[in-house]
Amino acid sequence: MRVIPPLTITDSVYTSCSVVEPSITDPAAWSISTHYVVGDRVSKLGTIHKIYECLTAVTGGDSPEISVTRSIPKWIEVGATNKWAMFDLLRSTATTSSSDITIVLTPGRSVDSIAVLNLTNVSIIEVTAVSGVTTVFSQSIGLSTRNTTTWWEYFFSRITLRKDAITFALPSQYTDLVITIVLKGSGERSVGAVVIGTSVYIGSLQRGAVIDALNFSTIERDMFGNAVLIPRRNVPKTSQKLYIDKSNLSTVVNVRRDLDAIPAVWSGLDDDYTNNYFTALLILGFYRSFTFELDNPIGPMVNIELEEV
Repeated sequence: MRVIPPLTITDSVYTSCSVVEPSITDPAAWSISTHYVVGDRVSKLGTIHKIYECLTAVTGGDSPEISVTRSIPKWIEVGATNKWAMFDLLRSTATTSSSDITIVLTPGRSVDSIAVLNLTNVSIIEVTAVSGVTTVFSQSIGLSTRNTTTWWEYFFSRITLRKDAITFALPSQYTDLVITIVLKGSGERSVGAVVIGTSVYIGSLQRGAVIDALNFSTIERDMFGNAVLIPRRNVPKTSQKLYIDKSNLSTVVNVRRDLDAIPAVWSGLDDDYTNNYFTALLILGFYRSFTFELDNPIGPMVNIELEEV
């Protein structure tokens, strides 16, 4: 397993994107002279890139990003604008586009990993990294394939997305990389998260991994037994057991400390994206439990419970 603590994406890192701001999906920019009523949404662009929702009728006053800090706020933060939604680390938001999405990042420091998650209608991912005028990394991965068990399915079933997440291992010796990520597909393409950073190796995944989900939908029954279903989102979670070398124990303990309540990308199968279990054991989230069993004289066992944000 490797974990990728995310590098904070700022305007200086986020060099360019084919998704413009404001997008047609973003609400109009906030104006101090406009009268807003409850439920109205506005964008704050520039260096903020956020969407806010009005809590009470208001004209003028504090701008939304200041109002949310007041003891009685008049605005509430909804989330990032469409162009920035892929960097807010939330599964429930995504950057969308009706055409292929091209992202250019300049980390300004050494990084060795990229994770792209929660993809919709994306069939090919291309990643290129350039140092100066030299291309030091280039890879294109196709995500769509036919997963068939009969000849009928082979000829007549539609092509489906086998994987909606992928990771890339970059050369780590460069501090001046310009990274270009191209997401190709058809229809309304979307990407839920793009994470870059320097990965940390934790340990070797053992048998017994479990994938689960927290289901927030509710089912109630009336006096006649009729069900009333209120659908809500579910949140993926995993339980994984790892073996680590005892010489690596201090490093892994420090990882636990540094990632307390901090979302990161956890890849149970490292970057082995050809493994059919790869996506199931790749999660952008935080650890609920992170325990060590020290009874093995050769090396500890680590039990990790992860929950997606």
